Amino acid sequence: MQVPPNNHETLGDSIAWGGCTIIYLLGQQLHFELFDFSYQVLNIAEVDSAATGSSNKSAYFSQGWEVLLEAMRKARRLNNHVFSMLKARCPFEDKQACAIKQSGAPLHRIKFENTVSCRESRLDSA
Repeated sequence: MQVPPNNHETLGDSIAWGGCTIIYLLGQQLHFELFDFSYQVLNIAEVDSAATGSSNKSAYFSQGWEVLLEAMRKARRLNNHVFSMLKARCPFEDKQACAIKQSGAPLHRIKFENTVSCRESRLDSA
């Protein structure tokens, strides 16, 4: 009896690349990292393991979460790799942006530093 391949065996890392590319091009990487549930769980697990010490296993491991946490770490490493590749190959251009203050009021005219466009090659300027 043959076991059907799972999605990762069929599609590989293409889902992560596609999702991270869309998030990056929309300028939402920081929001993604802030609001992604798995990132929050990993942060809590890391703080908990640091607080209890490396010799004691935390409550997450005693509840059998080690497989889930390892899968989340793997996904975070992949996402970080994709984002770093996108930043290296396609940095954002000089543009105006709007930030939000803690009070909720918009803060206009934030200017990002000028970087090489993704449409220009570094060799063209040499």
